[in-house]
Amino acid sequence: MTGFAVDIVLLPPAEVTEAAEAISLALADATGDSSILLNPENCIPHISLAMGCVSESALDPLGEALRSLACSSLPVRIRSEGASSVMTGSGDCVSGIDITPERALLDIHEKALSAMAPFRCQEATGMLLLLPGEEEDPPAYTYIQDYPECHAHERYSPHITLGQGAVEDIVYEIQIPEEFTCTEIAICHLGNHCICRRVIQRAL
Repeated sequence: MTGFAVDIVLLPPAEVTEAAEAISLALADATGDSSILLNPENCIPHISLAMGCVSESALDPLGEALRSLACSSLPVRIRSEGASSVMTGSGDCVSGIDITPERALLDIHEKALSAMAPFRCQEATGMLLLLPGEEEDPPAYTYIQDYPECHAHERYSPHITLGQGAVEDIVYEIQIPEEFTCTEIAICHLGNHCICRRVIQRAL
């Protein structure tokens, strides 16, 4: 591996993480699709701020930039709008917890994009973190590489992905907190479906 497909993320607090994991499990049980099943080991709940492919040598300077961002911008108050589902460009139905794009969050998003910009590499292959038996999913690279142009700035739609399928079709009793505070920014290694497979660095 010559580099890493990464996501700069906000890590939600424990009560939000636990609620997201429980709803994700209910969704997987109902649909039979566990390709996105949130858990602390290899499918980490998160709010994406910026994605890209970077070389291994870029991780430390990127981490330093994010530590500066964390010191100046955290903690940040987040407001949830509840769970909903959307159809992706590839025709999949994916559910998530929608996050209100308030000014403080948008500012962190823009600063994360700026921090990553000097380190992004455009040629990408073999940079996803795969589970045993998995093959690379080319659409994941397309989404990651197109992130600044297609999924950021005025197109930024903050959320916590829950899993495949329509959350409106399942019954769950888990309460999603309407407001919560994020205190951690992290660099995560991405896998297929742009899942955060592991935390590479935390910027506290």
